[in-house]
Amino acid sequence: MNGIDSILAKYPLVRKVAFFHSHILWPSHFETELELIEKFQERGITGVNFVCNDALKSCDLNATSDINTCSKCMQSRKKGLSLAKCTFKSIPIKLEDYTFDLSKDITVGEFRSIRYKSFDVGYAVLSTIVSRYRDPYITIDKYREEIEILAKNAIAVYEFFSEQLTRIQPDLVILFNGRYTYTRALLRACEAVGIKFFTHERGANQGKYMLFENTLPHDITYFQQCMNESWEGSTHPVPQRIEIAKKFYEDRSKGKSQSWFSFTENQKAGLLPAEWNANNYNVVLFLSSEDEFIAIGDKWISPLFTNQLEGLRYIFSKQCDPGNFKYYIRIHPNSRTAAEFVKNVCRFESNRIRIILPDSPISTYQLLFNANKVVTFGSSVGIEATFWGIPSINLGVSFYKQLDVTYNPPSRESVIPMITDRKLPPKNKSGTYKYAYHLSTFGYEFEVYRSDSLMSGTYRGYNLQAIPRLSQIAFSNHIKRPVFINRLLMKAEIILRYYLHLKRTVSR
Repeated sequence: MNGIDSILAKYPLVRKVAFFHSHILWPSHFETELELIEKFQERGITGVNFVCNDALKSCDLNATSDINTCSKCMQSRKKGLSLAKCTFKSIPIKLEDYTFDLSKDITVGEFRSIRYKSFDVGYAVLSTIVSRYRDPYITIDKYREEIEILAKNAIAVYEFFSEQLTRIQPDLVILFNGRYTYTRALLRACEAVGIKFFTHERGANQGKYMLFENTLPHDITYFQQCMNESWEGSTHPVPQRIEIAKKFYEDRSKGKSQSWFSFTENQKAGLLPAEWNANNYNVVLFLSSEDEFIAIGDKWISPLFTNQLEGLRYIFSKQCDPGNFKYYIRIHPNSRTAAEFVKNVCRFESNRIRIILPDSPISTYQLLFNANKVVTFGSSVGIEATFWGIPSINLGVSFYKQLDVTYNPPSRESVIPMITDRKLPPKNKSGTYKYAYHLSTFGYEFEVYRSDSLMSGTYRGYNLQAIPRLSQIAFSNHIKRPVFINRLLMKAEIILRYYLHLKRTVSR
């Protein structure tokens, strides 16, 4: 069954759909939408496309509203829709001017809870800012101007979509991911107006995409439901399901890319810290990159610690060094640009605590295989440890927490006794198979889009990411047109840049 068949099986009366083409320059996402548009049209379903013609300032693709990037985005959209032979009406986003003033002393926690009508605008804006700067420990003052711009525009986007959805009344809306500022505005508008929607994201591998019904891809309950359906509804016999799951863990340990890049492929296989002593009781703490999940919603806030630094401070402020205990803290490789976070973790270094930096060639999996115990804050290494027969303690929130594959301390007071218990056995690994099988198989196969890699592919033979930027067009035309025409084009570009600059300045 393909994605459209799945949608129509649940909503057979769909006659009109709406798309929001928000992340055109992020490979495979716009192409997913194009493929869905083609399939809808084949079934006689009409629709509309909500498009941005330089209306969304400071978006995820273009934080500074650079004219070159705007031009490339619009050209890629135009080319893609023509390749899909799209007959849907395009509706440009138009924003009213809204004021949004942050109080001087507002905290991140207070801002996170800000809502505009049914729209969790605080979470939405923080999600974009945290991802933009890879900074999970932001302060409002540090990004105040950008936060105010995003919040003001987000409210305008929410109002625009609320009005348009009420007027157009589509049966269904399709949008990317849903956690970012403007896509979450649309998602909440759908909920407010009472219109069903699907978010889309990458599937199990580069050749698949996934659809999430009326929710975010990060919805833990929805993930567990899909995981159970994948396992129970599979046509593979149980032994084959288990073999597919085993291969998932084996491939990860070898640094093979799956639904996203492998963060261990540049590490040196088999390499342990020089001072590693197998006679010690070695506890390895694997940290996560917190930026994606820090601003999704309340369900991703750990009841034990607000963040990993707080968890580390608690653990190492207690007496957790009975005898020959040695601790290793592996900072996630994807945190290499989170300089402040890395700096704060490094402060824990001592004669019994060894910090392993994000870009260290020391092997994550060699640490895992040789650890006496593993501690995580929701990292996938937590469930992988159980698969490999290692006691695993999870101090955070995760998709696998309800599978009984890790020890989940019910309180802070129970954390240290679990960590220091030398006799703590590994959890039963049966639940690890269900998790890995789902992650190995979920999603729908692309039928039109051809993926060359996670970041490259073609739609009907055309690479939409290869559309040249405006300045590249001017340069290439230099050798094809008379000089005086080229100079006119360059002057026109300069005038347009200046006009857009003034427009942005006035709108702020």
